[in-house]
Amino acid sequence: MPEPKKLVLKLKIPLSVPKILKQEFIVPKEPSSTKPEPAKASAPISPKAKPTKATPRKMAVTAKKANLMPKEEFKKLFKQVCIKYPKLFDINNKKIRIFAIGVRQEVVAELGWSAKTGRDFFFIYCNSKKYKQARIKGANRYDLQGKVVGKVE
Repeated sequence: MPEPKKLVLKLKIPLSVPKILKQEFIVPKEPSSTKPEPAKASAPISPKAKPTKATPRKMAVTAKKANLMPKEEFKKLFKQVCIKYPKLFDINNKKIRIFAIGVRQEVVAELGWSAKTGRDFFFIYCNSKKYKQARIKGANRYDLQGKVVGKVE
């Protein structure tokens, strides 16, 4: 019995594609072939292709979506922090002070909070509209005693 005719395809591939993809692809006319075929070359990925950047709208995370603490728990913790550190936190939330680097870790350690509680509390507080407005270049950063320790860069 004569061997079935095979159709040979030659693909034109740009020079930027590796040599392994520049091979001939043999496609049998009959499906009786036991030899697996090499994968067909798809459109090459451009080396200039860049990942898309996330827009502020895509990056915005609400407390509900991020599985953060409930509002009532945040208010309770905020009162606790205001009593412990009155020079840094204002109970009426009128005077917002930007935190020094590392304040979160100090508060969590001194108050005995879990890491998640501290992370959630400071995420909610630092993403508030007032805190973001106060965090401008050149603004003072404060430690737990209310002393200026640096500037926002």
